[in-house]
Amino acid sequence: MTSESEKNAAGERTPAGFHPLADLSTGFMFLTRLPFPGRGDRPLSTAAWTFPVVGALVGSLGGLAFWGATLLGMPPVIAALLAVAVTAAVTGALHEDGLSDACDGLFGGYTPERRLEIMRDSRIGGFGALAMVISVGLRVAALTSLHFPDGVLVFLIAAHTLSRANIVLVMNQMQLAGKTGMAATAGRPGLFISALAFIFGLSVTFYLAGLFLTPLGVGVACAVSIGLSWAFMMMALAKMGGYNGDCLGAAQQIGEIGLLLAVLGWINVMGLA
Repeated sequence: MTSESEKNAAGERTPAGFHPLADLSTGFMFLTRLPFPGRGDRPLSTAAWTFPVVGALVGSLGGLAFWGATLLGMPPVIAALLAVAVTAAVTGALHEDGLSDACDGLFGGYTPERRLEIMRDSRIGGFGALAMVISVGLRVAALTSLHFPDGVLVFLIAAHTLSRANIVLVMNQMQLAGKTGMAATAGRPGLFISALAFIFGLSVTFYLAGLFLTPLGVGVACAVSIGLSWAFMMMALAKMGGYNGDCLGAAQQIGEIGLLLAVLGWINVMGLA
């Protein structure tokens, strides 16, 4: 970085320092298929603070799809399927693809090199297909069991926000596996960027989930979401020495599912349903 500008991969100069709109453009162009004004040419490591902001919008669209389907008199399971479908369509199934590839590689290979090779293969294997089925099934089941559309909207926003905030922290704290791929190109977010993303994600989650749960309940749900994501990343560290882009996608999916299931469990145990 120079005092006045940065260079992107194509050699073009981009503004240095903190530029929220430019960062948002980069975040939305990378994580979604949604149009966003701007060139989106900021370094991804610098724009990573926007990940939970993007997540909040993705969760909102999914929740609104559930709400709209419910208003049209559709059964909860169809509303839940539509909500999951909308979030996948908005993101281009980026994280679902990462989960699939990560599971194929981590469970289908026997050496770190072979695991990374499998993840780079565009074909889906048995472990990846099973992971996709389980991911969609758990999310649909959780949303269906929540029953009330306003709760689904709130908890979907919280789940998508916190799960994306957490992967920024992972990028800051964990080492890379390999020197190529999306994660290697993105670079490592600094401590300030990581803290900003994580604090934003936690704040949004505590505020929104706190509309329905006690502070203890929200804390438990956040701990489950973050803990499951980090448990998966620790497994990736043990199996291939670090993380890559597919592992980040998997961590997002696991964090999202973890929060939804924890919320549902807390509601059932406390008799709030």
